[in-house]
Amino acid sequence: MIQETIKRSAGDLTQRLISNTALGKMWYDLSEANPGATNPYHNNAHMFSVASIAGMLFEASENFKLMSEAERQFNLLILITAGMWHDYAHSAGLEDDHTNIQTALLGFRLWITANWSSVSPMFRQHVLIPCSTMYLLNDVITRVSNVIRVTEFPFVREPKDILQSCIRDADLLYTFAENTGPIVHGLYLELKQAGKFPDSLTFSHFMDKQAEFLNSCYHYTEVGKFLHQTNSVDVLRRQMEWAHDQGFM
Repeated sequence: MIQETIKRSAGDLTQRLISNTALGKMWYDLSEANPGATNPYHNNAHMFSVASIAGMLFEASENFKLMSEAERQFNLLILITAGMWHDYAHSAGLEDDHTNIQTALLGFRLWITANWSSVSPMFRQHVLIPCSTMYLLNDVITRVSNVIRVTEFPFVREPKDILQSCIRDADLLYTFAENTGPIVHGLYLELKQAGKFPDSLTFSHFMDKQAEFLNSCYHYTEVGKFLHQTNSVDVLRRQMEWAHDQGFM
């Protein structure tokens, strides 16, 4: 299982940070207010999983090992926050992804600005250089926004640092989960409902296209590359088996 593989390579800092009271409030607020919470694919489960996987990929990276403890914690907070918000209020295919990203960024800016007094201590305790409250707020917004932007699909931005690399890989690795069949079927339903392909395109044909896409994916982190190289065939097999069991093949 992908989560177990990553956890063996990483520590438990990501899980402990996600359990942080301020992050917990952030997740509760955005998941409750998310207009796309029940989308077939770009939903709350997707956002939370991408945040978790991205954090674990970062923990397993060489960059993480070279950072001070304060740098590790601060960057993980930025990354996990970006993962939680990256598909907020997703249109489920009704809008292009640039519009989806802008919507997510706006939702994040509005929430963190309104709740800064309660979440700022979470970030401030890991800042190495003293700065004003407003400077830190703007810095966090800029950093989180830059990480989110790299998830726009079709990919129009190349990751420029380890945080952007981790969220890009995590977004792709989400379909490697144990329940990969239902996840990919959710993507199929979402695109079909949005009219992105003809009604005549069956799930079986969609699976063929997904296989082509999966084989063409490039990963930026070492763990992401390893998981893609060693698990792609098994992921496709499990997707096919699930589709067969459901009567789609």
